[in-house]
Amino acid sequence: MTAVAKTNATNYPLGYYYVTTDHAKKIDDFKRTSGDMETVLITQYVRGWLGKNRNFCLDLAKTDADSRGMIFSDWAKSVYEEGFKKLPPLKKELNPPSSPLKSIHLTAKEELVRRKINNLTLGVQNLVFFKLIENYYYRGKTIDFVSDIVAEHLDRLWDNLYASQVAANDFNNWI
Repeated sequence: MTAVAKTNATNYPLGYYYVTTDHAKKIDDFKRTSGDMETVLITQYVRGWLGKNRNFCLDLAKTDADSRGMIFSDWAKSVYEEGFKKLPPLKKELNPPSSPLKSIHLTAKEELVRRKINNLTLGVQNLVFFKLIENYYYRGKTIDFVSDIVAEHLDRLWDNLYASQVAANDFNNWI
């Protein structure tokens, strides 16, 4: 009998997110091509964004911990387990740098498509960094944060990564 490995991943609840109609079509086209579930794709987009911005997140995390007078590992454990509400107050003012997502703003909800999703599955560090960025730049608006990540991901990678895979469903598009 094979033992099942314990996972450190956490399912972070998220009921929905928003995309443009163009992005919704791209997600649907790629889901048909890849066979992936939407929850898996969106989780991959979030993980990819966090990985791409890991140094930014780590620098902000260290600055926040220092500004609260906390040992970094205690800070990280507290954010992981309880979020920001249980942290001690800042002892010195913290002026975070501009968000890497500052140019993405999907705010016109009436022009957007609401997409259902159950959760994101994130490892320990990704979950802490997710909570960190959500706290500093989205002030509890997790749906907006995920929506912006999806928009940034598809805008940046669709042509170079996904479009050719979708086009390859037609054998005439291979060469």
